[in-house]
Amino acid sequence: CNPDLKLAAIFCNDIRQRQKPSFEYAQSVLNECMQETAFYYAYYKYGILLQKIKDKRALLYFKTAISINPYCYRSRYRLGLMYEKLEDYENAREHYQKIIEIFCRPETLHPIEFEYLYKAFYRMGIVFTEFGDYEVALEYYKKADYLWNTLQQNAFLQQFFTGLIQNPERCVKGRVRKNVLDTSIAELQRRIETSKKDELSLNLLRSSTKRD
Repeated sequence: CNPDLKLAAIFCNDIRQRQKPSFEYAQSVLNECMQETAFYYAYYKYGILLQKIKDKRALLYFKTAISINPYCYRSRYRLGLMYEKLEDYENAREHYQKIIEIFCRPETLHPIEFEYLYKAFYRMGIVFTEFGDYEVALEYYKKADYLWNTLQQNAFLQQFFTGLIQNPERCVKGRVRKNVLDTSIAELQRRIETSKKDELSLNLLRSSTKRD
């Protein structure tokens, strides 16, 4: 029942899966970790296991993980992606927004937390693009870009990683794809400009029609 021992078992399973993948073995370990006491991380990992075989029950396990621990940002991110695929963008937005609220102090984030905050901003940009609200979408893309550019202000990174990793900032930045963000920003700016030109042309046409 000890959560630390359950976590150790899950990590050992992760190592074993890299060496010798086995769905049945992973399933047995996670089932054991979900016994007796509700351990949110086991439900999150089981959700990932189900996703690999395209089992729709993954959605339920991710939901269970956040019902146990509302701060399980990994499960929230996975749910957001699943809702996007279902074109349920409002539910996706809610989960990404919650991740942003959880990590409201980016200067103290662990590198993995930084990664999820960055991706939450990026996904919010995608969601609002689907809503047709290009201006808000661009704001979220720019927040992700700002986060990238101010990573050197991350207190956790500076205090704990300096001396352990030769270039900790580059190590963290390597976890996210900045080129994809840059492309998204450029594309959205193009859409906004096109939309403004179309709106201007429409207004001119309306004015001309009224005069006629």
